[in-house]
Amino acid sequence: MVRGELKLDGAPTLCRNFKDYFWEIFIIAKICFSSVWYWIPILFYAYMIFQLWLVFFVHPLTLLILPAILTTYLLWREEKRVEARYGLKMKLSSYSIGTNVESRSREELALYEYEKMIKRKMEDKEDEK
Repeated sequence: MVRGELKLDGAPTLCRNFKDYFWEIFIIAKICFSSVWYWIPILFYAYMIFQLWLVFFVHPLTLLILPAILTTYLLWREEKRVEARYGLKMKLSSYSIGTNVESRSREELALYEYEKMIKRKMEDKEDEK
């Protein structure tokens, strides 16, 4: 063999060895990534980083005020949904504890009477049969 000459007889073996090496690494990585025990420390680390971020960058009152804002917004959206769907105008005061039928709005009373009428008609139909 002359110096500087490239021998290509080992190329298929080198390619086969590289292919086997690649598949071994791929299988090991697949086993590691699909194991729960691999992800638990990573998820715990992410959780700790998130907690530190909350401590330094989020004011504690934000965590108390945000649920109240969210609740108010969702109640407002519920009112809009009921008004658009049924044509009823809801009032937040009607949600208070201890309200009776007399203190409700006209629309709620009409709806209540309509439900009673439907129940009576259903009972009358069952009695006829």
